[in-house]
Amino acid sequence: MPMDGELQIGSTQAFVEMPERVVLPAGEYDAYVKSYKIERYTPGPTSKLTACNMVKVTIEAQGAEGQTAEIEETLFLHQKCLSSLSAFFASVELVDQNGQFALDFNPAVSRRCRVALKIRSYTTKNGKAGQSNAVDRWFPPPTRGYSVGVSMPQAQPQAQPAYQWPNQTQTQPQTRAPGGWSGGGFPG
Repeated sequence: MPMDGELQIGSTQAFVEMPERVVLPAGEYDAYVKSYKIERYTPGPTSKLTACNMVKVTIEAQGAEGQTAEIEETLFLHQKCLSSLSAFFASVELVDQNGQFALDFNPAVSRRCRVALKIRSYTTKNGKAGQSNAVDRWFPPPTRGYSVGVSMPQAQPQAQPAYQWPNQTQTQPQTRAPGGWSGGGFPG
């Protein structure tokens, strides 16, 4: 058997039960970004988006009883979906002080985030009903001054003293080091 886990055609394997999918109740959860994959979105005839790249982000959230659920959320790399992309990058704290982010998902892997999950009901191709979790909302972290579903007290602006111009009559004489060098200035 190869060391990388690859199975060989013709080898005999023990049967492994597929684990039951965990569906968490709707609510807010701490999670982390487990992985992502980039695919191409091909729109259907009634789609509101044009063809674009999409990123399927897999997050893992833990419930109150310790059970963990994997949720795959699709983020479309399209101008119309910029608000959901912004919410994701803010949630994993990858937005800079200027409010900008790079569409680079590598730094997002293993980052913590806070999400509101909802339950999505569906019917499989063979008619079986099923449920899964979906991200309803990405919360920005409270450390950045955002509020996460709870109103936080805002800091009261404090009066700042008026700007005082420096006194231009007091200048310090520059002393030169031996050899004529004056610590970064041009010799004069």
